Amino acid sequence: MPLLTWYDQAHLHREVCLAVLNAYLPHGAAHKLAQVVGVTPQWFAYFRQADSFSMPSLALAQRIAAKLPAPAAYRQAFVEHLAAARQAYVAAKQEIHNHAQSRLPISDYLQELDAAFYAANFGPNLQTTKQHYQRAFALARLIVTHAAPEVYPLEYMQTCATLLHICIALDQVADGLYWIKLGNHLAQQLTVNDLPTLLQRDQLRHRRYLLARDEALGYHHLGDDKKALLCYNHAAQQLGDHPNPRSQQGDLARNRLISLPGSGRFAIGDAEALAQRAIFVFEQKNDALGLLLNRQALAHAYLAVGNRKNLKKAERSLDGLLTELEALPNAGQIHRAVVLQTSAELCWRRGDQSNWQTLIRQTLEITRQAGLAHFYNQLCDQYGAALSPVLDMLSTEKPVDRKQENR
Repeated sequence: MPLLTWYDQAHLHREVCLAVLNAYLPHGAAHKLAQVVGVTPQWFAYFRQADSFSMPSLALAQRIAAKLPAPAAYRQAFVEHLAAARQAYVAAKQEIHNHAQSRLPISDYLQELDAAFYAANFGPNLQTTKQHYQRAFALARLIVTHAAPEVYPLEYMQTCATLLHICIALDQVADGLYWIKLGNHLAQQLTVNDLPTLLQRDQLRHRRYLLARDEALGYHHLGDDKKALLCYNHAAQQLGDHPNPRSQQGDLARNRLISLPGSGRFAIGDAEALAQRAIFVFEQKNDALGLLLNRQALAHAYLAVGNRKNLKKAERSLDGLLTELEALPNAGQIHRAVVLQTSAELCWRRGDQSNWQTLIRQTLEITRQAGLAHFYNQLCDQYGAALSPVLDMLSTEKPVDRKQENR
């Protein structure tokens, strides 16, 4: 039996549709939305069930998307993934899945993909970052299109994870969530004993953790941090079978910390405990970048609480952070943008408009030039009309066009 069937793909596309729907459908609004789009509440409830086979027509999907209070890119993604699910279901029913195994020389493409992705994330040159993201996106799509997962299972999973991170940067988060779910599915279908060498078996155990962690990251960037924290619990379970679980504990703690403020009411003590757990591991690994990003994540949690005491704590966490980051050789544009964004939010919370304007302008310049559309559009959504003077200074008329870059 193949690792990936048409039915699997249909199910994963449908999961992405439901992820978008559940992330943006206001609580208690399902009954009203069903009436507005012309279906019964019972049908709509059945459609939203994860194990349902219900599949609306494209016309109905478009009506649902039109009424969903979500950004245009996510409404479009809802329709596109539903259309893809319908096509995959048809293919499954007709049993036309092609079992021919591709013999693409994947090692060459993977090396080029790894180089482009590394340069996009950690390269110091702002002017070339966007080009590296575009190159990495094209190479990753080439691999998942032409390489059969039965032949290259570990490489295929790795590429799915890389696609998620690229799609987040390019503000194609729903598409990225599909790819990481697909990679996760393959990782669960493949057993350790299917692989001939100890190295490959350990790689599978490691990828299972990374894929589970990255699915949580996809939900975080989609705006569903409650779901993200559930996925992090699954990632923690995968560490039980990891060849070196202690090495990943800091990474897991920091990622949980990132999602904690968006999950609703939380105790700041829980955030500080996660940060401390991450510090212990990052110091043991001598991971300077991890330590700095951990401080930024803790500052973000303090800002989410927002009272005077925690704003002071956020200031201490961010003090000197950007200067220290600039001194690191592996700090990329995405890391600078995240730290600048958090520093600008601190100024905004304090009413320091002058410093906020300086910091937010730097953040906008980096995110636009580097092609970090997701973060650019997040800023535009967060600050709205308050950004108009800054955008005027940058001679910018509108946010980066979602879904048009790299399509």
